[in-house]
Amino acid sequence: MMLRLCCLFVTIIFFSSCFKSDQIGVSIRDCMISAHRGGPLEGYPENALETIQNIHHEIPHVMVEIDIRMTKDSILVLLHDETLNRTTTGDGVLKDKTYDDISTLLLLDHNGDTTSFNIPTFVQVLDWLGLEENVFLSLDVKGKELFEPVIHHVAEKGLLDRVEVICYTLDAATHVYRINNKVNISSTVRNPFEYDMLLSSEIPSSQISAFTGLSLSRESFYDSLRQVGMIVTLGSLGNLDKQAESKGDILYKQWSKLGVDRFATDRPIGVSKSLSH
Repeated sequence: MMLRLCCLFVTIIFFSSCFKSDQIGVSIRDCMISAHRGGPLEGYPENALETIQNIHHEIPHVMVEIDIRMTKDSILVLLHDETLNRTTTGDGVLKDKTYDDISTLLLLDHNGDTTSFNIPTFVQVLDWLGLEENVFLSLDVKGKELFEPVIHHVAEKGLLDRVEVICYTLDAATHVYRINNKVNISSTVRNPFEYDMLLSSEIPSSQISAFTGLSLSRESFYDSLRQVGMIVTLGSLGNLDKQAESKGDILYKQWSKLGVDRFATDRPIGVSKSLSH
């Protein structure tokens, strides 16, 4: 009897550990989909916490790209544009507003319909991220002066392994790396010249997601990036997403076979369905 109880206990522990590792054993490098501006859909506006939560529900293992700006009173919030007009029920320039000025504004979805969602703070999003598994953030920081406070908040909450910081130039990437040399960086690498410049920098290749632009590159170029440990990210948002929507989502599968590790996309659910088959 005792032997059978021991065997049952060992079996329970074994399957519990297997289930746990299946749920949390995913790293940022494994993430194949980056949902542009939070993954907006009808009724779910861009850069809303509720939109991020929804896309994570639809795609359990996902990266979410968000845009970060700062209010007049130095609160980091999620907003793409300099002004409030396009995406909220308010108007005017964000940097001229305090957080109290904008906290009750409602966000508009891509049809222009008013939702019940407010502009989230960056800290609110980080607090949510810390409670979840298998979801990551790609941070489009709107202004070089904001890199330091953004990275400070991420590091303070122990989430450096859950985010990447988007850098459009090598100077920006180097600046971010010097702020914190543990941070993951998405850096623009569209051609061999940009590849050579980045490779000769002080940034370890293992911390780089190479954003290769909005059009396909040669398979040999993707191979060269992967061979040094970089993640290959293709910006399918725009023309390639439209092409897949017209000709079929199977295209994402075909492009992944060329060596694309991650898609930055406006169609995350379509990409997910294609890559899962």
